[in-house]
Amino acid sequence: MRGVGAAVVACVAAVVLTACGGGGSGDAAEEPEGSGGPAGVTVTLAAVRGDIRAAAAAGDFGRPRFVDDTGAPGAGRCSVFAEVRTHTKPDRKAVAALVAKLKGRGWHELMQTADPGGEGWTLEKESWSLIVLAGAMTKEQVAAAQPPGGAAGAEAFSGLYLSGLGRDCGAAAATPVP
Repeated sequence: MRGVGAAVVACVAAVVLTACGGGGSGDAAEEPEGSGGPAGVTVTLAAVRGDIRAAAAAGDFGRPRFVDDTGAPGAGRCSVFAEVRTHTKPDRKAVAALVAKLKGRGWHELMQTADPGGEGWTLEKESWSLIVLAGAMTKEQVAAAQPPGGAAGAEAFSGLYLSGLGRDCGAAAATPVP
């Protein structure tokens, strides 16, 4: 299944090239650890970030770095991008613990794929989707995944990349569901 390696390259390459964007490191005030607050309240961006932090801790990956996505459509309300760099390809058991923690916090697995380059999961929780990619890429793989002229400064990457997208977020995220 060559697709996961290609997906890891494609999804992570832009993050790697921009050195994880600016700000958004996750070192500011902590978001709540809860997975969506009181019953009847939809999942919030803060809750998704809390789920990602808890999952990274469960896999003993340390603190994820949240990438500044202010240039993305719906940025700030509807999307979250996080990475955890490792020195080598992430350990499968540690990645399994991370995914298990997400499932324990209400995320449902829609798909899982694996190949020698990495592993990937697509999970869903209410109106949010979360893609978890774990793997390692050479400098050349990262460079090859860039748009024309974007390969300068490419560097190898080993670790995790998590990308979340909320379909019904923004003002509705704080509104109780009937």
